Amino acid sequence: MADSGKNKNESPKSTAKKLAGGVNRLMLSIAIYAVIVFITFTLGIKVYDMTRNIYSDKPLTAGENAKSVVITVDKDDSYASVAKTLYEGGVIGDKTAFRLRERLEGVKFVPGTYVISSDMSFKEILDELSGNSKG
Repeated sequence: MADSGKNKNESPKSTAKKLAGGVNRLMLSIAIYAVIVFITFTLGIKVYDMTRNIYSDKPLTAGENAKSVVITVDKDDSYASVAKTLYEGGVIGDKTAFRLRERLEGVKFVPGTYVISSDMSFKEILDELSGNSKG
């Protein structure tokens, strides 16, 4: 007689344990995949937002709600300290995005005193700080 693949000595209890173990592994795999999808989706949104912030030439605020800050840039000032001053002054909304835009464009700040407003885009601020403004 041909073997049907079942162990005739196997009890229903051990079969149930094997089935439960398989279900547990399946549930764990589904949970891991769900976490991976969630992390990927979340990171995708963050990358999209950061990219939009870096390349958007929309000012933080406009019109009567605009804030201004007077900033003096010395030759020894770091780009991070300039970004921090602008952020704390309320004229930029994201200092990391500002720093990345500055690095991508290779901007070199010119020492001086500037009035920077929240109705200026990143490009306008960078142009002003690098001496390339048309004003």
